[in-house]
Amino acid sequence: MTNAPKENFKLADKLLSLEEQGLLKELFDLGVVSLVWYDYLQMWKLYQHYIDKEVSKMQTYVNISIEFNCSEDKVQKVIYKLRQKINS
Repeated sequence: MTNAPKENFKLADKLLSLEEQGLLKELFDLGVVSLVWYDYLQMWKLYQHYIDKEVSKMQTYVNISIEFNCSEDKVQKVIYKLRQKINS
């Protein structure tokens, strides 16, 4: 263990940062990161798009669930997970 202070990051922010740096694809290719996280990141981007367009959260969940052919409940769980902080 380290005595370094814990840092908190939003998971979505870290995934976006890795994607912007071009590292996310490399991590997928190496098998370090599951392709599921790519889908989750795409859901997050779509979620942000609808929220920026001032679409209600519930309608946003419906729209994303149709786009990704999954339940609204799954979309809500994914968005919740991506909002969570990672505690090192």
